Amino acid sequence: MRRVIKRFVIDNKVLFLLLVCLILIYFILNILVAFHFKYLLEFVVYYDVATNLEIICIVLLGLYVFKLCSGLFRNVLIFKISNILDEKLTIKTFRQILLLPYLYYKNRTTGEVITRIKDLSVIKSFVSKLFCILFIDIITVIIFGILPFNSGI
Repeated sequence: MRRVIKRFVIDNKVLFLLLVCLILIYFILNILVAFHFKYLLEFVVYYDVATNLEIICIVLLGLYVFKLCSGLFRNVLIFKISNILDEKLTIKTFRQILLLPYLYYKNRTTGEVITRIKDLSVIKSFVSKLFCILFIDIITVIIFGILPFNSGI
């Protein structure tokens, strides 16, 4: 199992790097979009810059659209990685089940063998969620946890 996961990460390192880049872009855009209202209030109301309001709104609308597109690509990439992982785990598990000796099948009922196959879906779900948590949450916490300390906030 460990070799399968290690081989999977090595084979798909380009997808994982792309996923990390999309995660960073997505979170940076989330931060930028969160400050749009503050920016509008500060510069339009206080400094009376209503002439540039249309340009500011178009730029912020572009940020929203870009944020949504990057979130879509991020989710598609996560889904693709999950499907590749599911396929590799399924093939390896079926191969191991089929290579079991005849006595294994003779001593067990059909329900026990089918239960092993159904357990595979639980394992696939766990490993897929684990990868998503590792590459989304932990990387985000590390990067955005270090930034405030380096910036002096």
